[in-house]
Amino acid sequence: MTLATTKRYRDQVESTPLPVALRDRVEFASSEWIEVARAYLEPRVAAHTDSLRGVRFGVCEVYTDAPAHLGYPNNEAAFHICIDDGVLDIGRGEVDDVDMKVRADYERAHVAVTAVWEQMPERRTRILRELRHRTGVDAFEIKGALDPSSPAMPVLAGVHDHLARHTVTNPDIDRRVERLGLSRNVAQLDEQGYTVLENAISPQFADELKAALVALIESGPPPNLTAARLLARGELFEEVAVHPWVLTLAEHLVGRGRDAVELVGIHEGSRHRYPPAAHRLPVDPRAVPGVLHERHHDLCA
Repeated sequence: MTLATTKRYRDQVESTPLPVALRDRVEFASSEWIEVARAYLEPRVAAHTDSLRGVRFGVCEVYTDAPAHLGYPNNEAAFHICIDDGVLDIGRGEVDDVDMKVRADYERAHVAVTAVWEQMPERRTRILRELRHRTGVDAFEIKGALDPSSPAMPVLAGVHDHLARHTVTNPDIDRRVERLGLSRNVAQLDEQGYTVLENAISPQFADELKAALVALIESGPPPNLTAARLLARGELFEEVAVHPWVLTLAEHLVGRGRDAVELVGIHEGSRHRYPPAAHRLPVDPRAVPGVLHERHHDLCA
């Protein structure tokens, strides 16, 4: 590999900011989650007091079949964010007199709730498209709309991404398996050691992944048969790693808090050049204490 090729390969790797530590994340729609939202919004409301005079603005979201331990009546996680004449009202409970009301299934909507996308409209479109592909319907029922010219909009800017970074997936993995329809896949993993996720992505997403992988493989170092470190090389690969089905099965196998060590793209022709063992993922017992490393798992898509 030449120095020029090495530099080109490294230049393609995008820098990624450090995530919020797992211990500092909270469950979606929990009381702690609402407090994270309050802590973000209160100073922003205070900073826009003059522009918010006489302004009334409200959003309410309701998520059905929420985990029972969150303590919502009928397991419907309902919360609201309202601003009235510069006063913030945020908390549990469904309210009707709002500009926009959102309703969705708690577990299905989770992938959108945890997606950082405010500055990435293509990601938002893609995630909602894939969610519709998996469920067969629009995941979100939305009534009303937000007025983009409202003085309240600058206050809300960034709140979705801030909460997404601070939100942890439902820790009840068994419930996620059941709600996402993965019971058969879990049984296959436990009995056979592998499973196939059918219709996990749309044909369009498959085409997008293929195009991105081919571009990386062809521009990489010779012999141009693989592309590595994909988690740092594009939004598409990040979305693959946190696909709700893949993430749930991975946590079923190795537990929560696991590290995704590597994501590799392999050209079909490499099967004839390298033995299968050449593509095994590394495991560092120092990085994942307490895991039985003789139960090494490769996840392939």
